[in-house]
Amino acid sequence: MVVLPGRAFIVSDFRIRFELTSDYSAQRPGFYLDDVSIDLADCVLQPGGLVIGNVYDVSTTSPITKGADIWNEDDYLAMTINTPEDDDVDDAFYYIFSPAGTKAFSATAEFYGTSTDVVTVTQSDTVVQDFDLDVGQLTIDPTAFQITVDAGMSATQVLNVANIGGAGAFAELDVESIGFMPAALPRVDEDILIVNDGNYNGDATASFAAALDNLGYSYAEIVSADFDDMDVEDILEYEAVLYAGIVSTGGELDKVTEYLDMGGIFLVSDNDLGYYANDLYTTYLQANYVSDSGSDGVLTGLDIMAGINPDISSDPYPDDFTIIGDDAVGIFEAPSGNYAGLRIEREGYKAVYFAWDFDHIGSGGVAEAEETDVLDAALSWLVTPESLWLSTNPITFTIAASPTVVTVDVTVDSSLPGLDQPGDYMGLITLEDDTPYDDIMIPVTMTVTCGWMKRTVR
Repeated sequence: MVVLPGRAFIVSDFRIRFELTSDYSAQRPGFYLDDVSIDLADCVLQPGGLVIGNVYDVSTTSPITKGADIWNEDDYLAMTINTPEDDDVDDAFYYIFSPAGTKAFSATAEFYGTSTDVVTVTQSDTVVQDFDLDVGQLTIDPTAFQITVDAGMSATQVLNVANIGGAGAFAELDVESIGFMPAALPRVDEDILIVNDGNYNGDATASFAAALDNLGYSYAEIVSADFDDMDVEDILEYEAVLYAGIVSTGGELDKVTEYLDMGGIFLVSDNDLGYYANDLYTTYLQANYVSDSGSDGVLTGLDIMAGINPDISSDPYPDDFTIIGDDAVGIFEAPSGNYAGLRIEREGYKAVYFAWDFDHIGSGGVAEAEETDVLDAALSWLVTPESLWLSTNPITFTIAASPTVVTVDVTVDSSLPGLDQPGDYMGLITLEDDTPYDDIMIPVTMTVTCGWMKRTVR
């Protein structure tokens, strides 16, 4: 056994204690030590010296705080450390021992190139060697696009991506559609119309309102009798209608179906809509009622609701149903294996149906957090154009070190499904790359003029 005492115990007088831990096989207590010696190792000065310094980003001149590796030709290695408690020493500081003489030292870091310098290491002394690492650094021109097209037409403009850094980079362009503003601004002041059908739907209405508050939508609340009295043209001024309750046969059903025939955006949530099934249920929603409480329990989110699994156990009679048409898509699977929610896009209208009272997510109280998640996913599908009208070519590319420019074609296309209305379609291009810098966001607005209105006349 060799004991190597720590530095704190290297004194002229010290004591070594031995302890024995025995198992049950030991028959007699105690132990014996033979040939105990205390040896002092010779302190032999190693030939060489220290190299210290910092590692910097050549483009920003800032220390590379996420760590860098340094090594020399003799395979001595070091890593940088940050120095938050020492104002006189920059972050990304390193020190490394090296044999004396002229030596090649190198440094690199993630996303950066490698820099190599020749350093003369002095015996028993310290020399300073900083490293400046090259890296790709991308810029864009223009920083945003505003492109106007006639309905049904497309247009292409050029995005210039320049590398002003000293190293190459790999880049990828992602595109997304983020919103739509109709050309004719709504005459109403609110975004969403909430219809309270009465019959104990006050809490469901309040849950709709609370979720809309959380999502930043403005809204108006009316009762179903007032909804019946509205002109469809006035209802269409809202981005969407949220209906809390049963759409009963008669005036309510006539108004809702007329609204959908005119291209309405509609969401309905009630645990008895299927029990009193009518033409709205079977034809417009393409649902087939199965049972009065088949959705009791925890739902499984599908499609636009993937990852959202609400517990609606507080609803005593949540329906389940099957889908009987080609246009509807299940968005919640019930514990029974049937559906508890669907979305449908058909003949110019879009609708979402939940087979439970909306306030019965979670504990059954108003303003449950998951109610906001569910409504957010529903409205994102309902009010955002489905077709991805924005594209780039190329999508990925490698760009050499400065001075290099890659031209990217940015195309907008209003001829795709769901883009038949005049107005501003908002999108976003995200430029991602393998440099340490943040992604670059490029807003794109496609303004569609002279649109044709797609409507169904019955």
